[in-house]
Amino acid sequence: MATKQIYSSSSIIHSCKAILALLLYLLVPVNPLLADEVDDLKAQAVAKIVVDEWKQAETLYTEILKTAPDDIVSYLNRALCRQRLGNSAGAKEDGEHVLSLLKQQGKFDSNETKYLVYKANAYRRSGNYATAITLIKRAINLNPDYSPLKAILRNTKNESILSGLRN
Repeated sequence: MATKQIYSSSSIIHSCKAILALLLYLLVPVNPLLADEVDDLKAQAVAKIVVDEWKQAETLYTEILKTAPDDIVSYLNRALCRQRLGNSAGAKEDGEHVLSLLKQQGKFDSNETKYLVYKANAYRRSGNYATAITLIKRAINLNPDYSPLKAILRNTKNESILSGLRN
């Protein structure tokens, strides 16, 4: 008897996050002498993200960044961990560092939308909805055909309205 397997949206999201993290991790050059150690730490960190163990993942990314201080993906992933842990200031700090690294490496334009969304989420989590909305609008101007940005903007506006009603 064949059984039908049902996947929840959260398990699909976790799988997508793991695949994305792995792909991004494979694109980042690392010092060959330390590659094995960094590879192991990245694999552990991705595994922690997949199971929502944000504090452990943040710790691993901090360790990675001691060895690979120019690893943009690790900064972005640590920013995500910090956001999930409610550390908006730390997420914003990592986002700012990513911006400076992207500018140094001449890669800012291709990653600006992602950076703006991370930064907007940090502001949104800290309750600064006006700044978050402004940043999301800038991201939409850069990528007008990317529909998830419009949903993020709508959700942020709704959250802003609900926040005003609670206060």
